[in-house]
Amino acid sequence: MKKTTLITLLLLLLFVQSKAQTVTGRIVDSEKQSVVMATIALQTLDSINICATTADVDGRFVLTADSIPLPFRLIVSSIGYETVMPECASYAVGDVVLATKTNVLGDVVIKSKRPMLNVQGDRIVADASSIIKSRIVTCAFDVAKYVPGILCKNDNELSLAGTMSTTVLVNGKVWNGGSVLEYLKTLPAEKVAKVELLYNASPDMHVTGAVINVVLKDNKGRELTGQLKSSYLNNHHNTFQESGSLFYTTPKWSLYSMYTFADAKSISRSQYLSHHTVGDQVYDIDVDTRTHNSSLTHTVYTNATYNVS
Repeated sequence: MKKTTLITLLLLLLFVQSKAQTVTGRIVDSEKQSVVMATIALQTLDSINICATTADVDGRFVLTADSIPLPFRLIVSSIGYETVMPECASYAVGDVVLATKTNVLGDVVIKSKRPMLNVQGDRIVADASSIIKSRIVTCAFDVAKYVPGILCKNDNELSLAGTMSTTVLVNGKVWNGGSVLEYLKTLPAEKVAKVELLYNASPDMHVTGAVINVVLKDNKGRELTGQLKSSYLNNHHNTFQESGSLFYTTPKWSLYSMYTFADAKSISRSQYLSHHTVGDQVYDIDVDTRTHNSSLTHTVYTNATYNVS
């Protein structure tokens, strides 16, 4: 009886394990050289995210999930390379080729360096210190936008490659102090410990879908830091924006205050031309509208956090 039970349990275990499906492949550049630590996300053709991982030192990757329907889509990205999204009809993908992305300044070609990434459970983690050392960054927003797999649009939007929408969190929580991206732009880069990428949010985050989680460093002592930022834009009119932020941290308390001043002016013009025939008479209609807008904005935000642990 015991032998029968043991055999049954072993067969059941083998059956459960056999249900897991695995996708394998290798990430290479145009010269067939391995692309180390590229991020690979797998989703269905209707954009449902299933799992994600990173390539090893040989560029190879393994994606495992309980169910991976064929065909499926991979979203492959690495800093310094163009993001690709091949559709695959086999679990053995083979080589995925990334084209090098370069920024040309005159006769100088600048190629980006890759920050260190690793997979920790259900998330891909980027070490902020590696990004700060290899890129010119001034704020937490800059750190996040240079993480492989994160797309930055118009320097005002962050999203995970291949996703319809992405929630940006700070320390695993929704930021309630207005725009989280504006907060990250006033937060010094040195405050960031790591950036986590999740194609499916964990339950403790209380959000659904894809997540970019910016994790800040622990407060190990008393520290007072601040940052000033100014911008100027001329597009028919002058537009100015100045902001300042102040941070005071202790092992228990974290105090944050931000002030932003914006003096914006803009001009727009629209012209409408039409021809209307009434009977034998043709009427020409010409409407020319010019609009001048001016706004003066002051924003003040203060936040205090106490660690009870």
